[in-house]
Amino acid sequence: MSKTILIAGTSSGLGEAAVFEYAQRGWNVVAAMRNVAAANPKFAELKNTVVTSIDVTDRPSIDAALAFAGEKFGQLDALLNVAGYGQVGAIEEVTPAQLRAEYETNVVGVLNVVQAVLPQFRARRGGHILVVGSMSAHLSFPTMTVYASSKAAVRSLVEGLQMECEPLGVKITLVEPAGYMTKFFDNVKNATRMDAYDDTYARMQTIFDTAHFGNVPKSMAPSPISPESTSRHSIWPSIPTG
Repeated sequence: MSKTILIAGTSSGLGEAAVFEYAQRGWNVVAAMRNVAAANPKFAELKNTVVTSIDVTDRPSIDAALAFAGEKFGQLDALLNVAGYGQVGAIEEVTPAQLRAEYETNVVGVLNVVQAVLPQFRARRGGHILVVGSMSAHLSFPTMTVYASSKAAVRSLVEGLQMECEPLGVKITLVEPAGYMTKFFDNVKNATRMDAYDDTYARMQTIFDTAHFGNVPKSMAPSPISPESTSRHSIWPSIPTG
């Protein structure tokens, strides 16, 4: 029997790529996103894949997505949270409201999805929760410090969660990718820029335009990769999903 995964944050980037990867592996996939109109039209061509709405800042929305997954495929075996966004701005420029909004999605959103799914996983002593963080949890960058700090918080949260859940039979995986050429910067939110930081922004733009960070250099477009593949063009083969 095929396993079922709900992926939160699938309108673009790593979440979108994960939908194709899991579908190709024979999983039932619930592709969840805030705006279902933004779903890749090719999702409709994938076997046992459905699209639904989710807002990780809204618990009733998460509960509805989980109920939808149960109605479509029965038991949920895994949840992958990719939902989040970047915030660009020097510390002097970012407002407290912008920081709170970043944390509400990137950190509180993780807490919300975990708390929504964990009771059913704990009750049957099984299931797998995967959370996408970022390598910026370990190394912050100028003008990306608010985003990096939110991912550092995610790292601490998930590390503790893993230790809490190990005795319960629930698997926890934290994925911390480096730089990939996705639509991340198309969706980033910007603080009001001050002229004093123009040189800093220019230097960071050069870094992001030219650096590959040791990962996929050109595209995160989904490609037909087998589960056994070790190609560096796939971000998912090494992620535990059992």
